[in-house]
Amino acid sequence: MTVNSIAYAPKRHRASHALRLFSSELERMIVSPWFAVPVVVCLVLVALSAILNHLSYSEWYGYAVQNPSKGYGMESRLMVNYWVGTDLKPSSVALYFLLPLLCLLPGAGSLVEERSSGYQQHALSRLTDRCYYGAKAFACFIAAGLVALVPLAASALAAALVAPYGAPDPISYVFLAVPISWLTPFRDLYFTQPLLFLAVWTLAAFLFSGIWATALLGVSLFVRNATKLFLWGFAAQLFVNYATVALSRLLAQDASRSLDLFTLLVPTGYEGVITSLEGMAASLVVYGGLTLLLPALFFKRRCYL
Repeated sequence: MTVNSIAYAPKRHRASHALRLFSSELERMIVSPWFAVPVVVCLVLVALSAILNHLSYSEWYGYAVQNPSKGYGMESRLMVNYWVGTDLKPSSVALYFLLPLLCLLPGAGSLVEERSSGYQQHALSRLTDRCYYGAKAFACFIAAGLVALVPLAASALAAALVAPYGAPDPISYVFLAVPISWLTPFRDLYFTQPLLFLAVWTLAAFLFSGIWATALLGVSLFVRNATKLFLWGFAAQLFVNYATVALSRLLAQDASRSLDLFTLLVPTGYEGVITSLEGMAASLVVYGGLTLLLPALFFKRRCYL
């Protein structure tokens, strides 16, 4: 099927062709070591956190059994506090630190690889630009989001095996040093619907990981090496975080509007910075803009060389 035949085909046929193309792209990204390795790395870190959480809960439970009158805050040592986003274990911190890099591996560099291999010219001879890039961007979004979703969902299951489900007590939780501050988005759910709190933050990680990867897919139009794309993207996230923190300290303001993924993905924040709903919305605008504007302005110029 030529480009012209695709462009003027009935809408039903075009939709069916786009769906098949998306399925093919998603399969190529997921059935790949570039997807399997990041997910396995994340799951290993989740398992380490689960082991540490089990040891911690068992220790406190033993103290509570020996001294029932003291309690040791067991009424708030619940499932929601043993999830990777709230437990503050070193392996959990490492997981969230690596996610902005690991989520890029399945698909963010695919344009670079296909351009260098010559596959892109072959594909564009049969497909419209919009169909080719749209399918690739959507598949990249899903694959990157799954890199975050799978381990965070696995951590929720592990947390359910460590501690009972329940809503933390707003008073006793203070003594447990759980860093859910008044700035934390969806904070009310933590105390009223903990499972929904975990679900919202897991889906937020899926969303921001996916849109960050598609933003880098757009940036890859200007890059010739996928490894450099990943490393410079990760460095950009670090720069945004530290620049935001430094500027907020200089101006004596809070840094809750930072756009870096280290801050956006985890409810406890990063380096003392906790995100806000405004920061989340601004991030969607910025990363979504990169995803849409860069290919709209430069795709033909960069891909028809």
